[in-house]
Amino acid sequence: MHRPARPRRPAGFTLIELLTVIAIIGILAAILIPVVGKVRESARKSQCASQLRGIHQAITLYMGESRNFYPPAYGGVINTSLTWWWYKADSPLAAYVGSGGAGKRAWIDHSICVTGRAEANVEPPGVPGYPYVVNYNVMPNYNASIAFKAIPSSAVARPSQTILMADSGRAGVWGVGFSNVTPEANNWSRVVEIHGERTNVLWCDGHVTAARKTEITQENCRL
Repeated sequence: MHRPARPRRPAGFTLIELLTVIAIIGILAAILIPVVGKVRESARKSQCASQLRGIHQAITLYMGESRNFYPPAYGGVINTSLTWWWYKADSPLAAYVGSGGAGKRAWIDHSICVTGRAEANVEPPGVPGYPYVVNYNVMPNYNASIAFKAIPSSAVARPSQTILMADSGRAGVWGVGFSNVTPEANNWSRVVEIHGERTNVLWCDGHVTAARKTEITQENCRL
């Protein structure tokens, strides 16, 4: 009489097999993580460029209702009683992104690159980061000692070569614009290469390019 065969127990993984699998997973992770990071950054760069084009569209609509004058960085340029900044909820540009409170909030988010988004530790409160930095020569700031005036589109002789605004990612420094691209210029340090050693630049004609700061000259700043 034959004894019933005992069921065979499934063989487990050997230590060498487990180490091999772990090594393969590690190699794949080492390959994929940088790729995923690059894809994510590429998406952020594209979103930033899209936001800048949207800002240009809002500015274009504003100009269509303002005798072709660019909006200033600060409303006081138009009238000393106006206290809005171009990127805040009460900016006239907010009306071209949406309507009501949702539109105003959308405008604030639209004016800040997703890569540089972080709670700002300075004024104004509630702004989730540092807005794009503008060219004061096109979108002037208010200064009581200087008779700034809003700039008409006809004053920009080379719109495809004149900066309108660029990426900002300078934590701890607050300001809304620059008028000179030299290293020691006020607020030029706020323009930061936050997209793979490049900064997204919006030009006055509406196109967006990724550039190194060293590629931008004073001629690109002047009207």
